[in-house]
Amino acid sequence: MQHITAKLLGTPTVTYEEKQVLFPFRKAEALFYYLLIKKKVQRDELVSLFWGEVEEEVAKKNLRNAVYMIRRIIGEDIILSPQRSILQVNPYWHIHCDVDVFLQGRENAIDLYQGEFLQGFLVKDAEAFEQWMFQQRDHYRDVYINSLHRRVRTCMSTRNLQQAENYCKQLIAAEAFDEQAHRTLMKIYSAQGYYNKGIEVYHRLVELLERELSISPDIKTIDVYETLLKERSLKEAQQKKDYRAFYYGRVKEQQLLERNYRYFWEGFQAQSVVLLGEAGIGKSRLLDQFMSRIHSKGVPIFLSYCYQAEENYLLKPWNKIFSELYLLLQRERIEIPQLWRNILGYIFPVFALDNPMTDMNPIEQVDFLKYQVAEKVILDFLREVAKHKKFILVFEDVHWMDDMSLSLIKNIVQQDQNRSILLLLSCREGYSKKIDAFFAQMAGLQYVHKLQLKRFDRIETADFASSMLPEYTFTEELHQLLYKETEGNPFFLVAALNNMRESGSIHEFTTKIEDLLNSRFMNISEESRKILNIASVFFDKVTFQNLLELSGKKDLVLMDILEELQDKHILMEVGEADRPGFIFTHQKLREYVYSKLSLSGRRILHQRIARLLEKKLRQDKRDIQYYSKLIYHFSKGGCKLAELKYTIKNLEEYLHFSHEVFPVVNDATMLQDGSLHLSPQQVRLQLQEAGRLLEEVEEEEKGNDHLKGLAMAYKHMLGRFHIRQGEYQEGILLIQQVIDEAIEMKDYVMALKGYRQMIYYCINIQEPDQMAVFLEKALRIAEDSGNQGELGVLMRLKGLERILSGQYEEAEICLKDAINIMQGLKDRDQYILNIAAAYNFMGEGKRHMRAFQDAIDYYEKAIALCEGKKLARGLSAFYTNAGQAAFDMGDEKKAKDYFKKALEIHGKLDSLWGRSIAQGYLAFLLTKEGSYQEALHHLMKAEEDCSKLQNPYETGILLRIKAQISQRMDTDKRLEEVFKQYLTDSVEDYCEEGIQILEKLKDCYEVEILNQLKRCR
Repeated sequence: MQHITAKLLGTPTVTYEEKQVLFPFRKAEALFYYLLIKKKVQRDELVSLFWGEVEEEVAKKNLRNAVYMIRRIIGEDIILSPQRSILQVNPYWHIHCDVDVFLQGRENAIDLYQGEFLQGFLVKDAEAFEQWMFQQRDHYRDVYINSLHRRVRTCMSTRNLQQAENYCKQLIAAEAFDEQAHRTLMKIYSAQGYYNKGIEVYHRLVELLERELSISPDIKTIDVYETLLKERSLKEAQQKKDYRAFYYGRVKEQQLLERNYRYFWEGFQAQSVVLLGEAGIGKSRLLDQFMSRIHSKGVPIFLSYCYQAEENYLLKPWNKIFSELYLLLQRERIEIPQLWRNILGYIFPVFALDNPMTDMNPIEQVDFLKYQVAEKVILDFLREVAKHKKFILVFEDVHWMDDMSLSLIKNIVQQDQNRSILLLLSCREGYSKKIDAFFAQMAGLQYVHKLQLKRFDRIETADFASSMLPEYTFTEELHQLLYKETEGNPFFLVAALNNMRESGSIHEFTTKIEDLLNSRFMNISEESRKILNIASVFFDKVTFQNLLELSGKKDLVLMDILEELQDKHILMEVGEADRPGFIFTHQKLREYVYSKLSLSGRRILHQRIARLLEKKLRQDKRDIQYYSKLIYHFSKGGCKLAELKYTIKNLEEYLHFSHEVFPVVNDATMLQDGSLHLSPQQVRLQLQEAGRLLEEVEEEEKGNDHLKGLAMAYKHMLGRFHIRQGEYQEGILLIQQVIDEAIEMKDYVMALKGYRQMIYYCINIQEPDQMAVFLEKALRIAEDSGNQGELGVLMRLKGLERILSGQYEEAEICLKDAINIMQGLKDRDQYILNIAAAYNFMGEGKRHMRAFQDAIDYYEKAIALCEGKKLARGLSAFYTNAGQAAFDMGDEKKAKDYFKKALEIHGKLDSLWGRSIAQGYLAFLLTKEGSYQEALHHLMKAEEDCSKLQNPYETGILLRIKAQISQRMDTDKRLEEVFKQYLTDSVEDYCEEGIQILEKLKDCYEVEILNQLKRCR
């Protein structure tokens, strides 16, 4: 008897005598499939089905040909014609068709449904057949789904949850919108205790329904979800209880931490604590144990990790802390000044979410400062939050912490003294000189306690093992072996004992640490190993979505794998409810898995992760949080060009140099010790590293236009640094190279950046003639390229150049043009500070013309614009200039108000520009009020600021103030007594020196005032 096997559910195949039948054309194949289902068919039905559009004779001929071809390749009697009008499959042949078995509904018949009926099968010019095929396809699918539902119900009634789970997954694969299947699967996971799996099923359903149908789940589904959440909460509470139940030793250390916490909570003198010890000694476990004990006592705990890959990136460990503090701010409705939000938003992207001014034209970033300015705001912010609620900051692995973060921690301890903010740090021993230096500085404070964790001794190791595995009987010999191989290190102890527990026999204990680590992965499936390989490439947590995209797994499959890895204590879930992720339970496990990857495998994974991260970039300030990760992954992935790109972007963000409102600082001592900044040495080192990388890429990527753009950006940054350090020749040469190369490449944006830098340089050194040359070239480019924003900015700068040249009426025309251009822009708000600066310069022109009230009117316009947008940086200069105008018009009360407001803003921003002027004038006004000691303090501060700034105009103004105070000393003995040790020169000397300096500047009316003072003597 002949045997034929037909598989029609899924991709169709027919085998005859164990060989696949290859049909000569599709209609013959379709005809045979039709006969297999129908068994017996009228010829006219077949003609209509396949050749209904052609003439009857042709159609019948085509049918005879198709039947002939089938008989020829299978067998003459496979198709019989018992009557002239009928065709049928030979009933005496043994034909096994999966559809027939499937429809009989026998046990395991459902497994035959491997896909849709005739999946992927199409026939041209046979619309009637295709209509029949689709009808059959829907029918069989309905049969399949109904069968699955019946089997799910049967399995649920017999508590065969594993099989029920498989059937539910098949249902969801067949009908993605089947909410009943989703609900049942959620209930199954709940019964198995896999609550996260059930919750993930719900979230995927919600996403699917919203994306495809724009609807929400059924109320029954929501009820199951809410039940899952409640049950998970109960399980987590029990797990935490169980987790706390076994914790061996460290009794004294726990008592110290808890006693210290009580002191902190009750207002007594507490100490911040540093846990020291080798890897695996139990620092993190001790912190977890402590935090779990105090979790419910009302003190917020903010935990962050430091990673080796981010060691050289500023304030990275603080990003997570400030994200959580931001949420606390909203939850507790704590109000902070808008200025703080601006500054914090510049450093920590979460604060930029509700701050529209953080994405600005680069010129406008004069309101966003260098990092030494930010330190005061960060500290003030932390203290303000702590006023409302004491809190604890926990940093793990501070040996990987950057210098700036360590400095911030030191200053928090120094200033708060553990009254409202308690710090807990973990650190490996003997790691770096910077950590040693940090501890040396902290040692003298008496506010920090170092807690050393030691390995367990022989007795403790034996007791640990017996406590962890009470069901086993340990021999003395095994205890000794355990101690010898683990040396009392808790991590290796737990790994060895888990190996015993999972293997079911203490005799399978592995004696080598390498083998011990390997044994943790012995019973892991191949698919799970692939997930671990991906996770090991992330130096921090990896999200479910990352794993989904990188692995290509179905979400439910991935959930199963992650559940397995969590059950085996290899991975654990961390993070907030809305952004969970997974990390290895110990860094040693991650390092081990990563070390086993091939070099090519690592590179490919690093590259894919980097490309994945690039998709998250939004082209705004929030991108800075990804740069360190992008640099790390592109570096490890061997993509040097991309690594260079993000290295330069990262440096540009961290090394924002001063524009015209900032000074050129030559005296590095202006920065207080421990302040939050990059020292010139650190900047130079980072620039050198970027330069070396650029050279490597240039060697490999010759002729790459994108590389030329990066090289220009690097030169621009390096040139600005040299200028900032007073290395003018090197800096100017680099900026000029950038301009020339940019013009040659028609990169007019970069060319304008170069010209602007040269213009700012001319402003700082008071060179209006050279400034005019650069402005003319820049204006021509801005006009030709149609860049209205740049045109407005440059017209404002041209107005300033005219003021410096003494051409005040021309300056006013330029400045009005600048205002009109910028006010006409669509993104006018981005240019608010530029518009305000233009009004300020118009005020400067009026002040130099001695039209003091007109000047004040313009200054007030500038002030109103800045205050309306809460931009503080410009305000300090505007208030100072308004104070000068009020002083010289004789309104000393108004002048004092202006100067005090200017200094209040200077105190928040720690900028130098104009500060010595405000300090000096306020000193003089205080002498007239009889506040001599306070006046002396302000004058000395003015001298200190002026020496750092080295601006000739501010130096001349300070000499004028000294002359005026000296003149008053002649008639005021009390004033003379206070100032005689400080002002030792004569009025004439101060006047003469001031005149010599100010005469070099164009049209300074203060020269005439000094001459009058000199004549009065």
